[in-house]
Amino acid sequence: MKHLVITTLSALALLVSCLLLWGTGKLWIPVITIVAIYHIIIGYGSAQIKANYFLQSINKGQEGVAFTFDDGPDENLTRKFMDLLEEERIVATFFVIGRKAEASPQLLKEIHNRGHYIANHSYSHSNYIGFFPFGKLKADLECCNTIIEQAIGKRP
Repeated sequence: MKHLVITTLSALALLVSCLLLWGTGKLWIPVITIVAIYHIIIGYGSAQIKANYFLQSINKGQEGVAFTFDDGPDENLTRKFMDLLEEERIVATFFVIGRKAEASPQLLKEIHNRGHYIANHSYSHSNYIGFFPFGKLKADLECCNTIIEQAIGKRP
């Protein structure tokens, strides 16, 4: 919700700037400023999950270090990571992409059976996911949740 508001306000600010300053030779100043601020806000919202910029996040657990692996599962690397983690008795969270998980349900079961957590990293992992309308974003995340649930028998 915050992302939609910031994007809308930034677009309106750009439009007003264009209307007021077109032809003055000074339009570049507000345009660069608005675009820079917009990107700073998006960067902050992406880096600070607790800011709840894109979605409401759930933050629970103990303070300390968490091992996470994104963009899998990968048939070549995931088992190697799990073997290393097992040697050190470390539990990790694997943030899986739905379309990859859909192709490797057995690997998801193995991740789960080895005692690791599986979390949703979207179905599509689109570069434009930050611009998805709410309904499309929700459907993308729900699709990934369903694939994970079908593979391991529980919802992420």
